[in-house]
Amino acid sequence: AAKKKDEEAAAVEKAAAKARRQQQLAAAAVVAKKKEDQAAAVEKDAVHKRQEKERKQDEELRETAEEHTRTATALRQLADMGFTDATTNISLLKQFHHNINDVVTQLVQSLQSKCGNEAAITNGWKVPASALVWKHRLGNGSYGSVYEVKWGGVLIAAKKMSITVEGDRQAIEKML
Repeated sequence: AAKKKDEEAAAVEKAAAKARRQQQLAAAAVVAKKKEDQAAAVEKDAVHKRQEKERKQDEELRETAEEHTRTATALRQLADMGFTDATTNISLLKQFHHNINDVVTQLVQSLQSKCGNEAAITNGWKVPASALVWKHRLGNGSYGSVYEVKWGGVLIAAKKMSITVEGDRQAIEKML
């Protein structure tokens, strides 16, 4: 009977030890699962941050490319108008936020100040003939001839109006 009691006690102890071991394993599994979940959350956060950083870099590259395209287009337009100093043009484009009208106004004002009063534009596009160095005729039109001229060091096209009667002069001035 004592042996049976000892065997039962040993079996109970063995079962208790097994239960404790299972509890320990279950607790360890819970801890491992929490750590795994935390690692997955950290990895997910890292992936999200990396994707956000890449998205911002892509956006910055796109904006830079768009600005370069706007600058190149504006530089071509300015060169077509005779303003070929790229350094000055780029500086003015940045200053005036790529507003080509403001840049041209600034360039014309600068040109006028360099050339003195004789180069001043009056009444819109009228330029005193004394401010121009006439080169050669490019073509004729119904109101006059178009010439290549130099104005303050810049080659431009200018129309020399041919007015035959007072009525024509008044009509042309209305157009200007």
